[in-house]
Amino acid sequence: MDDKDAEKSMPRDYEARAKEHWGETGQWAEYEARWAGRTDAEKEDAGSRLMALFSPFARMRAEGADPGCDEAQRQVEKIQSFIDEHYYTCTREVLAGLGQAYGAGGDFTRNIDAAAGPGAAEFASAAVRVYCEKN
Repeated sequence: MDDKDAEKSMPRDYEARAKEHWGETGQWAEYEARWAGRTDAEKEDAGSRLMALFSPFARMRAEGADPGCDEAQRQVEKIQSFIDEHYYTCTREVLAGLGQAYGAGGDFTRNIDAAAGPGAAEFASAAVRVYCEKN
């Protein structure tokens, strides 16, 4: 499998793991309803657009920005809004859980950093934590 094939299989892998973990939740039911009938290309496009929202975090980290700065907090809002619009209702509690996953060192961390740049996931995790504490 080459890199392009791996990238295409990633959304399906995530979807299977997400269903196993969150399949009994209201968010999962909402996700399934919203995504019913979407093509693989549409799913890949949404995933790429979501990952692109993490790129500013890599830059901010490299510049030594604080995760609580206004720019970082606005970027967290963009991610939350994107998830709300394209996937499921992203409450503060859901966002906090996602934020923890971003920086936990697993697939989320590796894939965010691969797409957005080194340290993007950890910085995003810290920015989400600040955002959720403030809101």
